[in-house]
Amino acid sequence: MITRITCALLLLPVVAAFSLADGLVFKVPDDKTAAVYGLEFNLESNGKKLVQKGTVTIASVGQAEVSDVKLRWLEIAIKISEGEEKYRMIFKVLIAEKFLQEGGSPSECILKCWWARKIRPDEDGKNLKAELLEKHPHDERWSYLPTLILTGSLNDKKRLEGVEMGTPFGKAVCYGVSGKFDYEQETRHWQTKVETRLHPKSPFGVVSSRVEFTMRREPRNLVFTGVALFTLTEVLQNYEGELPTYK
Repeated sequence: MITRITCALLLLPVVAAFSLADGLVFKVPDDKTAAVYGLEFNLESNGKKLVQKGTVTIASVGQAEVSDVKLRWLEIAIKISEGEEKYRMIFKVLIAEKFLQEGGSPSECILKCWWARKIRPDEDGKNLKAELLEKHPHDERWSYLPTLILTGSLNDKKRLEGVEMGTPFGKAVCYGVSGKFDYEQETRHWQTKVETRLHPKSPFGVVSSRVEFTMRREPRNLVFTGVALFTLTEVLQNYEGELPTYK
């Protein structure tokens, strides 16, 4: 059940406080449409380096309506390869459609979030169990990649001139945006620089994104720096998602 507080959130006007959604979601596609992004994630702290590679699949997997406000279920499925370790994470979120386009800030406007984390290869084919995440999005379990994927507005935003890029739709001149955003979680404090390239045929608008970040973690004041790269590789139709029974 959606609470009175979250129902009130549905009625918020789209104003300057909720400016352009600048993660990997710049618009909402037809339902059952998915975009697959290649992922490279590099992290460094105290001379130690971590490299993760994999994919991020973002999909529209359902629609709903509350008080005449249209809602959309999005599923974010992340596959990670880190040396010999391999696992998946899945997040399923309910967000009003008006926050999934220019004028929206999706990570701040999540009405419900299911999550299934660290799914190992030997669990593939088995029934997946998800947990309802109550304190999203600032709960640390929301983790690093969803923070970057569904971020809100950028500060110091600049429009970028077009550059020719290879895309799933052929070579194309892709315009873009750059800027910065800060994000606070329970013990994590993020500062990021973002450069994102856009294409009208991309289901969520984005064909590539580069996120350079510094993350400070309390209470030991650990500092992590890194870069996350997302590149659109494939568009899927008639995609049902992996957590269809969770509403």
